[in-house]
Amino acid sequence: MKRTSFLLISFIIFITCYPLFASLDTLRIACVGNSITYGDGIGTRALDSYPYQLERLLGPGYDAENFGNSGRTMLRHGDFPLWNEVQFTNALTFKPDIVIILLGTNDSKPQNWAYKDEYIPDYIAMIDTFRTVSNPTIYACYPPPSFSDAWGIRDSIITVDIMPMIDQIIDSTGVSLIDFYTPFIGKGALFPDGIHPSTQGATVMAEIVAQTLTGAAYDIFVADVDVVRGKSANVAGGDNSSMPQNMLDGDRGTAWVCPGSPNAVVVDIGGLETIDMFQLDFGPEYAPLQPQYTIEISTDAATWTTAVDQLFRQDSTRIVCDWIDPVETRYIRLTIHGTALMAAEQTVVTDFRVLKYIDAVHAPMMTYEIEAITSRYVRYYLNVFPTAVGPEQMVIYQASGVDDPFGANTGLRQMEVLEKRYSLREEGIHKFFIMVYTNGKKVISDTLELDWSLSPVLIHNDLTVNRYDLGQNFPNPFNPVTQIPVTIESKGRVQIDIFNSTGQQVRTLCKGDLGLGRHQFFWQGDDVNGQQVASGLYFYSLKIDGQVQQTRTMMLVR
Repeated sequence: MKRTSFLLISFIIFITCYPLFASLDTLRIACVGNSITYGDGIGTRALDSYPYQLERLLGPGYDAENFGNSGRTMLRHGDFPLWNEVQFTNALTFKPDIVIILLGTNDSKPQNWAYKDEYIPDYIAMIDTFRTVSNPTIYACYPPPSFSDAWGIRDSIITVDIMPMIDQIIDSTGVSLIDFYTPFIGKGALFPDGIHPSTQGATVMAEIVAQTLTGAAYDIFVADVDVVRGKSANVAGGDNSSMPQNMLDGDRGTAWVCPGSPNAVVVDIGGLETIDMFQLDFGPEYAPLQPQYTIEISTDAATWTTAVDQLFRQDSTRIVCDWIDPVETRYIRLTIHGTALMAAEQTVVTDFRVLKYIDAVHAPMMTYEIEAITSRYVRYYLNVFPTAVGPEQMVIYQASGVDDPFGANTGLRQMEVLEKRYSLREEGIHKFFIMVYTNGKKVISDTLELDWSLSPVLIHNDLTVNRYDLGQNFPNPFNPVTQIPVTIESKGRVQIDIFNSTGQQVRTLCKGDLGLGRHQFFWQGDDVNGQQVASGLYFYSLKIDGQVQQTRTMMLVR
């Protein structure tokens, strides 16, 4: 009797608390649609169509499945109704908690829109069908703009007929709206064939859905700030012939060649900054073990505190990333202590970065290894090293020509060590930056540039002096004004242009001959007509005699 009572009480508790237990399960999201959902035109569709990027963006606790089928319609009298396909049956079997319905683009074709009076009842019938199966939260979607009339798809039907009909459906059924139309106005570059989103376009679609589901903005940009970039560096003892400033110039083709050990360099940031990360690149491996080192910090250059102690380092990693608790400092002392095997051997430091604290997240480090050089190309590996512990996702952006805008090289990827192989053709240039998604924010890395003309220099470890230098803007992010430093060391016609994230030119800051030396240009966030531009990611480039030489990123935050 006691056992029966116990089981009965346990059953009552389970039934009472079941909704709470169920809410702890993974939320299932059914993305229902046509080829836009399916991912036509995306070579890595199984990774980069918007539903799969959405799942990675949302992180643990969500299971987003792709139930798209190319060419399908909402209309049951359309030429290829989704109703008749296995994807629709599978979506019902999935018993989703959330349903995202993106159908209407193919319905706009003349042969299908002849049945336009059935669009609303068919849409409501699909909503009712899902509600019968699992009573999910349902979103009806405005389709993205049609930038082409390919396949008979008509943007005029989408805007004049379909979108108002979706408004009526929402009013009558109580479902919610996801607007894929408005955010893409004027962004046809994200739809290569005019209809289907690119990998980058699918990323934006995933952002739109994630923002709707979680309330995270995904339009908050922060930029990694290297507080020692371009600052002065002095070897303890005063002998700067080894050129320690080379490790602070952002150019991995130059280096501080430390002649022996121990040897220390002191960097003056120029003011107090809160930092939380050090990054070191020791260049090509020259010994079984990479150098051991310490990093100290000070606010007055008199009293020093050890921030990083790698005196007993026993690994051979070339790239090193050291996290510390956020701390305010002005002076930084890097001391090289040699290696465990050869304490007096020459040490090469190609890059030393100290990152400003920004909400405990940073973009990955990027470097490269040259595999081969021929008369026609340089083959190299782009190496990406994560600098975060957690579920952060990243996208790699690339520009492959002097005038090319940046585009996504990948969709959202888990931050991890990556090695991607590229070929840089004669007279070519490759540019990369990384965008990290974390807690509804986007963290932007600095830009890594690879120029054909520098490639042989990297192999032979020679030092070069550029004819120009396009510095990082400051402040960054900025509002309302930022300054852009430019150094010119030989004559040429100079042009500085600003572009938005889709590659559209916003403003030209300078066009003409400049005197030799250092110059400062200011941008107040306006376009060529004097109108203020929106918050977001922008690029600025330096041309010499009509050829793009350098491009960097900056962030405007209103």
